[in-house]
Amino acid sequence: IIFIVLDDFGFDDVGFHNGGGVSTPAMDSLHADGIELTNYYVECVCSPTRATFMTGRFPLHHGVTDWLKPGVANGLPLSELTIANRLAEADYTSHAVGKWHLGFYLSGGFDSNFSGFQSFFGFYGGGEDYYEHTESGAYDWREESTPLCGSGCTKIGSSYQGSYSTELIAARSVSVIAGHDVNVPLFLYVSFQGVHSPAEVPVRFENANSNITYDVRRKFAGMVTAVDEGIGNVTKALEAASILDESIVIVTSDNGGPIDKTVSTDAIGSSNFPFRGGKHSIWEGGIRAVCFMWAGTHTALRTAPWYGAPFEGMFDAADWLPTLLDASGLNGNGPSPNGLSLDGVSQWGELMDRRVPHARNMTLLNHWDNPTGGDGLRLDSANWRWKLIRGNVAFEGGDNTPNWFSSSNCEADVHDATYPCCCAPNTTKPGNLMSVSPDSTALFDTSLNALQDVGSAVDDVCPSDTAIAEGICRAGNDLVHGGVSATSWQECCSLCTTNSSCVAWTYNQDAASRCFLKSEPTPGSAGDSCVSSPDNSRSCAAEDTDAAVGICRPGDDLVEGGVAAGSWQECCSTCSMATGCEAWTFNTGSKPTPCYLKSGYTESTSDVNCISSPDVPVPMLLFDVLSDPGETTDLSSVYPDVAEMMSAMIDSLLESQVPEGPPANSSCPVFSWVLDPLVGDTWAPWC
Repeated sequence: IIFIVLDDFGFDDVGFHNGGGVSTPAMDSLHADGIELTNYYVECVCSPTRATFMTGRFPLHHGVTDWLKPGVANGLPLSELTIANRLAEADYTSHAVGKWHLGFYLSGGFDSNFSGFQSFFGFYGGGEDYYEHTESGAYDWREESTPLCGSGCTKIGSSYQGSYSTELIAARSVSVIAGHDVNVPLFLYVSFQGVHSPAEVPVRFENANSNITYDVRRKFAGMVTAVDEGIGNVTKALEAASILDESIVIVTSDNGGPIDKTVSTDAIGSSNFPFRGGKHSIWEGGIRAVCFMWAGTHTALRTAPWYGAPFEGMFDAADWLPTLLDASGLNGNGPSPNGLSLDGVSQWGELMDRRVPHARNMTLLNHWDNPTGGDGLRLDSANWRWKLIRGNVAFEGGDNTPNWFSSSNCEADVHDATYPCCCAPNTTKPGNLMSVSPDSTALFDTSLNALQDVGSAVDDVCPSDTAIAEGICRAGNDLVHGGVSATSWQECCSLCTTNSSCVAWTYNQDAASRCFLKSEPTPGSAGDSCVSSPDNSRSCAAEDTDAAVGICRPGDDLVEGGVAAGSWQECCSTCSMATGCEAWTFNTGSKPTPCYLKSGYTESTSDVNCISSPDVPVPMLLFDVLSDPGETTDLSSVYPDVAEMMSAMIDSLLESQVPEGPPANSSCPVFSWVLDPLVGDTWAPWC
């Protein structure tokens, strides 16, 4: 069993999804002769997905709810059994190569950190320089040669500095296969660094994508091609070892591709078309991942009559552990030796025989990362693929418009057919999204009309006596990256008033396009070349604003220690303008910073010193992602009973949630780097 993970790989980043726009011959070949999972879900960020792959359990049960930060004493709990532990029951030898990102703080032994694997080669953290192998100021590349490799055994891979990590990971995977005893079953976990940021790749891979004219997308495509070559080398190694025919190869992404409208700095050129959102969000673009599997001619799966047909049943990342246990002859749905129940279900029966009823019709969606957290549920029925999202699901900057790409990587005048720079279909411009995937035109609803052709001529121009803010620029929250054309502030104002998604505008006579339409009324700054709409945040006046007197809201502060405000009205108004602020508390006993901005509606406590925002219902969005995969049409008001039922299901699931994080081990000292004479400071276990 060869389990290959690509990092931050977008749905539209592989050749068989983008019409060959990105060069991926190895993956295209395996896909053409394999099974694609078309209804496949992962977590929206790396560590939770990887922990779920390993344990067959949801993040609310294994506790790894967000990406693990370097220097923090936490990781995958030692009470969990990994897929390597479980496959050992069937006499598998397991090896891990590449990115780990599930914790490394314990120095008592390799088995504590990489439970069940016989060896590890790669890096502990979440991302690093592809050549220097440094993350957050220190070197991170390791060799662990035995399953009990603790202090005195683990080696710093200093000799690998300067070598491209994608090629290192592929080469070590080939070496493991070549040295493996073919009479013993093998589980090889290959976790590529590609295509996580930073954008780095040998020029030969970039040149393989010379059809892409936009340089950012071309470099990113080169990173994809480098990983693809590595996958091809792994399958060639299996063939050379005469075990390819007995092998199952799984290729999956850990989450959707990062785009600049979700909270991260990882956007380097990925695309999740036709889905909305990306990494760090529970929109489809963040959690509906690329996945396919290939089976050798001597495997039972290859002989199944439905082999080669897409697998359309819902499949969750947690399902891999029980499914592969069944594939290896064990009982995937049986009790776990550690007494912890699995959230995953075995899909092996349905993979072998599509007449078998779906093993899964529901999965929980969660992201605990404030200020863009939230939770949700996917539920399949006979004619619907329901998806409920509730809580704060806004993009950074409050921009909640559909987006399938990293707009910061685009220029306003670039329309590359392999990397479209439009945030919505626009038939009036060349290189539009519809020209990339003509079969996808039916995906889009007329609700996107407000975002189409926003630069067209308008008849009604805002009059000269319209209230404006002269000398004020508003940065961020642009509906259209790079702005739209306008010859005057009056025309810009009118473009905003005729666009239902626009709530503010800035006309900058020094900018190329001049008119910037805003999804939120962002704070203004002085700018002589600008004219903007006036501040239209709510004034929070005492006579027309609800407030809860004598109520405090502890926790979930956007700014630790609070911010200054002279009154609760000012605190309220500050919240209305702050990205991610859902509630506020004004505490007269906490001067000079008595205003606390909240990322959510936390539980309230009584305190005579406090005035707070009142409770409001948790917002909910309901979609049918079968007919509306772009999540453009909210159906919660049309089918309120479905939304309430799914919300109740979420609440029921969350009742068994363990502490998030997981919490850091308080008995560990503050981390310290280990100095290596060749590469300097290195990351190493410290507890």
